[in-house]
Amino acid sequence: MTTIDEPAARASLARRWLADPPGYAFGAAVLLTVVISVYAVSPPGGLFDFVLFAIGAWVVLIGVFGVRLIVSLALADERPTRRAIALWFVFPVVLVASFAVAASGAPGRLGLAAAKGDMLAFARDPDAADPKRVGPYRVLVAERLPGAGAQFSLEDTGFLDVTGWAYSPGGAPRSVPHEITYTHVTGDWYEFVQTF
Repeated sequence: MTTIDEPAARASLARRWLADPPGYAFGAAVLLTVVISVYAVSPPGGLFDFVLFAIGAWVVLIGVFGVRLIVSLALADERPTRRAIALWFVFPVVLVASFAVAASGAPGRLGLAAAKGDMLAFARDPDAADPKRVGPYRVLVAERLPGAGAQFSLEDTGFLDVTGWAYSPGGAPRSVPHEITYTHVTGDWYEFVQTF
């Protein structure tokens, strides 16, 4: 009967874990961070708490990946297989693609699309109560604009400024008060930033 050397078995398992490419747990953490990152930058000004969380998560993931890659290279007894090399490249590709998507403005367009129906319902119904949410976002203040328009300041967006969307048929809203800057998004839709 052979006995298993418990410390040696654990050391072998740890060595294999460190030397192998990232697995499902790391992939799940990356996927969750991608989803949170896209959501964080989807409203104008970004969701501040989510942006901070996403930055922290990316820093941790990059650190873990870097340590595992260095240890893997140091512990390598043989040349890695093509599959292993391909798996090591997945994270850097996902990282670059995530930052490219976030910088492209696509999350903002998705955020507007998700909230548009609720905002239009408020703008078109003069008797509608102020919405608490538009799409997945909480509303700080909903205001009516001249010409059947409406403006929605979103909670937890921006850093020190108030940001949101404005629906203004027939052109950009006039900046009253003057601290509001409107940027055209599409059609009758605008993003705004109110600076304090």
